[in-house]
Amino acid sequence: MNLASLKPTLAVLILIGITAGLISSLRSRQTLGQPGLPIAKVALHDEEGGVARPESIQFPKTIPGFTFTNAPVSKAELDYLPHDTTFGRGQYTSEDGAWSAAVSAVLMGTDRTSIHRPEYCLQGVGWEVGQPRLQQIRLADGSVLEVQRIDTLGKQTVGGRQMELAGVYVFWFVADGQRTASHWKRQSAIIRDLLTKNSLPRWAYVSFLTTCLPGQEDDMFEKVSGLIAKCEPLLTRKPGTLAQGTEATSKGLR
Repeated sequence: MNLASLKPTLAVLILIGITAGLISSLRSRQTLGQPGLPIAKVALHDEEGGVARPESIQFPKTIPGFTFTNAPVSKAELDYLPHDTTFGRGQYTSEDGAWSAAVSAVLMGTDRTSIHRPEYCLQGVGWEVGQPRLQQIRLADGSVLEVQRIDTLGKQTVGGRQMELAGVYVFWFVADGQRTASHWKRQSAIIRDLLTKNSLPRWAYVSFLTTCLPGQEDDMFEKVSGLIAKCEPLLTRKPGTLAQGTEATSKGLR
């Protein structure tokens, strides 16, 4: 092979090397954005009672008409998701004990794969998953929250016997000063912030899951919407305030 035939190949290799160098240089100067949810140095436990994370996302504990209890994070999530993922877990139960909602928050660190399509998790634990639907919830502060709603079907053991139950799963995404129910808008915001601010926004997704008898999904959605309307304004961290556990925001990503 003569030198002339090698020139195009060498040019491509040089270009690849320059591009890789630029990407590495940009990454070294990137910062990690603030989370849109409150983080506290409160340990999150796993299913066996051990400390899974030294910090956790804190859901509001005093919502009128509900009691709150902490809940563990599953071993499957700890094994599957990146190690810099931050979690929040709990359950709200209505004062009359008639229904409850399992609540979850999953917050990314420097690894964007912490945030994935929740449908995969629902299917993984045995739910038959319906089509996502965009819906709006009027919040207690007067603003409107757009959410994704997924109705599910599955068999659960109740009182020692299996019965068919429906699930109503509601979720949305939140970052510092941003919230959306759209996967595409969230991904577009990541690209925009990387290009314009050289900052990786720290997205989380928040979800509420409750169960009911098949055919009662619309009524249950109205109930969980009322809970979200009270909870979300207290849950979302106000932009410009420093969240605990976010020292990495001022450092370059490695």
